[in-house]
Amino acid sequence: MELDETNYELFRNYLTGDLSAEEEEAFKDRLESDEDFAELFEEEKAFSATVQEVLFQQQNDSLSPNKSSDSAEQPSSNGPREKLPDARSAYILLVGLVFALVSWWLITKVW
Repeated sequence: MELDETNYELFRNYLTGDLSAEEEEAFKDRLESDEDFAELFEEEKAFSATVQEVLFQQQNDSLSPNKSSDSAEQPSSNGPREKLPDARSAYILLVGLVFALVSWWLITKVW
């Protein structure tokens, strides 16, 4: 069973408490009687919770007054972290790799 717009709206309304008492009772009955529906609901509920957690964490990170702009160098509970490579380092590495591959290809074609 795939998540369609109707089920998405039904799940959202149930999770936000926007169903009437009769709709909520029918929803709960369907959860008990339809295994595919219940599995889809659990997946959507878990996904929704994960999205909310990520958004909450991003909001907390952006509001933290002691947060430096380079979070890769922030110490963790396991000790200091190593600095993670930035985009510039990855770009230089990629250019070097392309140069090496092109050089190898040219050398093998000439010899």
